[in-house]
Amino acid sequence: MFKLDWTGFKDFCSARSVGMHYNQTDIAYELFANDDGVCASCKVGITIPANSEQTDFETNYKSSCNVSLTDSTGRPIHRMAITRSGFGLQCQTVEFETSKLSSVHNKDKDNDDLGFAEMKFYDASDNELTTQTAIDSSCVRTDVLWEPTYDFEIIGGEIWQQSIPSQDVYTWFYNEYSGHEFCSGGLNLKFLGANGCKKMDGRAPKLLPYNETYHTNRMVLVARHPAGFQHKVMFVMEFFKP
Repeated sequence: MFKLDWTGFKDFCSARSVGMHYNQTDIAYELFANDDGVCASCKVGITIPANSEQTDFETNYKSSCNVSLTDSTGRPIHRMAITRSGFGLQCQTVEFETSKLSSVHNKDKDNDDLGFAEMKFYDASDNELTTQTAIDSSCVRTDVLWEPTYDFEIIGGEIWQQSIPSQDVYTWFYNEYSGHEFCSGGLNLKFLGANGCKKMDGRAPKLLPYNETYHTNRMVLVARHPAGFQHKVMFVMEFFKP
């Protein structure tokens, strides 16, 4: 156990994000803190009138001390931090239909478009198609681009379909900036079945920072299909966000 002065003890607790514990006697506060077996202790004298260290502890720290490290049965409580402080868990869905303009659905609880998702359509020569007439006759590739305007840490995702497509629909999912493919090889949705789902769990989060210029966190789902073929798909992103 490290024996520290009051300033060093505060720094220890702050740097390691651990709580303080104390025992009060007639003459001092006996303080300690534990960071996964690395312990520190400190004594702050009690005087009348109160000294500066005593005033600092009693004013700024005492009320938040002595948080229990065990549950009601006495078992130790362990919490594992796997994301940034202040980030919370969220899943976000994007629904769309291949070969169909304006079919993307990615909205908030007030039914307002989040503005994170857009669709692009291409023919066999990779020419972009912008009218439904051209899409109906020539679209063999539907892209959905999803780019939230904040940093996020991705942990997993799913792709869903309500019915089995009558034609082959091959899908890929990747990060545009890095080129990393989260789903590669061409997942054929015919094999998922009705109400079928393919789930991915990264088990640990990966940070994808937002950059308006370089689009560093933009995710792209590519679906290749027969010309003009329409099929409804939904993908789900699981991540931590601010």
